[in-house]
Amino acid sequence: MFNQCYKENDLKIIKIRRKKIEVLITTERLNICLAQEEDIPIIMQIENDKENKSFIWQGCYEEHLDEINSNDSIL
Repeated sequence: MFNQCYKENDLKIIKIRRKKIEVLITTERLNICLAQEEDIPIIMQIENDKENKSFIWQGCYEEHLDEINSNDSIL
């Protein structure tokens, strides 16, 4: 599961790197924001965490880059 620790710490790391992030959807347990190429390593780290990987798809670097550059998908 995408727990509070990841949500807070990883978004702080992304904010430090990028001054401003655009959050599209926020719920009690999830923030969905637009990603940039430099975010891919942390996205992959979150996907591959033992608590998360049974519940979400894990993409390779190239798949994430294609999704970021696509106008046809958000997630």
